[in-house]
Amino acid sequence: KPDCFGERFPASARHHNQLKMAFALSSSSSAMVASAVATWSVFDLLPGRRLKRALGCGLCDCQGRPRILRVTLVTASGVELRSGFYFEAWTEPSTGHPKNSRIHHGQRGSTVDLGCEHLEMDWFGDEREVVLHLVQYSGSKQSKDVPVAELRVPCEAVERYADEASGHLDVRFGTRNFQMAQLAPQEVLQRKRRFQDMLLPSGIATKIFTKIGEEQGLHIPSQAELDQLRADNLALRQENSTLWTKTGMPGGAPIASAAASAAAAMAAAPPPTVAVRFELVDSWGAIDMVEGAIPYKKASFQED
Repeated sequence: KPDCFGERFPASARHHNQLKMAFALSSSSSAMVASAVATWSVFDLLPGRRLKRALGCGLCDCQGRPRILRVTLVTASGVELRSGFYFEAWTEPSTGHPKNSRIHHGQRGSTVDLGCEHLEMDWFGDEREVVLHLVQYSGSKQSKDVPVAELRVPCEAVERYADEASGHLDVRFGTRNFQMAQLAPQEVLQRKRRFQDMLLPSGIATKIFTKIGEEQGLHIPSQAELDQLRADNLALRQENSTLWTKTGMPGGAPIASAAASAAAAMAAAPPPTVAVRFELVDSWGAIDMVEGAIPYKKASFQED
């Protein structure tokens, strides 16, 4: 019995082979990327913290409700910012935006009472450290505010201070006076990235680029490698400036004077210090405490 396709296309098998070859050639440009994507899973792109939170919200109670890290801002000293200042706090890794304090104002050489303000964050137990930034208030837009100092507290120390504060109402339990460190210019620029519109979150985009680079045989440097490169460049510049100065040639004078000015400024202004208390408390919901409707009064100005 003759093939119906054979009558219209006598060389159907040959055309079929040519079609497969053409398709293979047309897809050669994306074959390597496709092979890389085929080996990916959702765990390669989705951050682990967000995945745990998603699985713990009705789909699979893998971790339950997280605890609450309560950071209490007690006092601050050595802060000489006339326009005002505030603190930003977050954990690393983090799943949300930093928590901001109120705007505070202090005088030169005085200790600022921060009013024991509370900043609360989710605590899953896999955090590496707690980060606290001292930010200069610009008065116009938050994206223009500049962080000037940083404090990083390891999670082991946070849990130790929280154990000390447990069961005590006295603010002195679990409170430590920390010396903050000056921020490098590249760390200041990283804060501005939070206010930029991005198609993908930075964590997911970094993982995608890293995966593609590995499949293509390219090395995409990490943030730690970039920081090390900047530190090496700075050391080479200082060494170059020293060599120019020893030979008596003026080429290293601008670099040497700039470095000396920066060192003198840092030595003249002592680093700021902040007294912070850490507590770990259990999270609870207002709806879980009452059966049925929530017995809250209606606002008087909204009553009919």
